[in-house]
Amino acid sequence: MRRVLKYGGMALVMTAVMTTVSLAQFNLFGNPLIGKQAAEFTLKDLDGQEWTLSQIREGRPAILFFWATWCPHCRTQLSALNQQIEEIHKKGIEVILIDLEEGPKQVKAFMDRNGLELNVLVDTDGRTTDDYVIPGVPTFYFIGADGKIRTVEHHLPDDYEKLLN
Repeated sequence: MRRVLKYGGMALVMTAVMTTVSLAQFNLFGNPLIGKQAAEFTLKDLDGQEWTLSQIREGRPAILFFWATWCPHCRTQLSALNQQIEEIHKKGIEVILIDLEEGPKQVKAFMDRNGLELNVLVDTDGRTTDDYVIPGVPTFYFIGADGKIRTVEHHLPDDYEKLLN
């Protein structure tokens, strides 16, 4: 009987902890990475060249956009980004698109077919996606010039510049 109570109690505690973590991932309790240093990563672009977060940012604020070709909401956000990319860059903000676990050929074909002229990195093994605790797509991480995550959104808000300061 003691064993049943002991292990049953442990199971209840584990369930409560896992539920809390899951809810945090869906922003019900806020994203656990906000205020923390953005995780460094090394990913390849569609041409096979490797890039790190710090290489791309070079001390500038950045918007990380996690997305996938199969996601209809991502397509809407990609279109908006494509239209605003020059304005965003003029403000000194870097935009980093990270496709979730799809192949570079598939992503390149999608970008070409949709007339999107944005640089894309591909997280083929899902490691970066895991590091950033991505609950779903689209997901935007707003990283300040100091490298800390300011906020996480699921769309590109009009006041994105304010979020980075």
